[in-house]
Amino acid sequence: MIDRLNDVAHTWAGLILHASWQAGLLAILAWLLCRVWKRMPPSVASTIWTIVCLKFILGLIPLGIPIPILPATPVQATPVESLPVSSFASQAPAKVAAVSSISVEAILFLMWLG
Repeated sequence: MIDRLNDVAHTWAGLILHASWQAGLLAILAWLLCRVWKRMPPSVASTIWTIVCLKFILGLIPLGIPIPILPATPVQATPVESLPVSSFASQAPAKVAAVSSISVEAILFLMWLG
């Protein structure tokens, strides 16, 4: 479950990063345009700022569709020699539980969700 949360948070962090810098740059350009063009009609200024807001919102929607270029090659199983059970017991390493930790991206994602 933590691994899935880390994957989702990693995707979210990439989307936030791209949406923030792109929409931020667009907001600066919109502000400069409104600042330079003093007699801009309010309807034009409203449309410009609506486009900026839509860029912030729509930038969070992942639109990339992964398309594999080449099919995966099948993996062929290699036969393993059969060993007596006693040899497995003497060679078996102690089981160590793999504990995955939560990433910083996941913590930020959870904080963003509120």
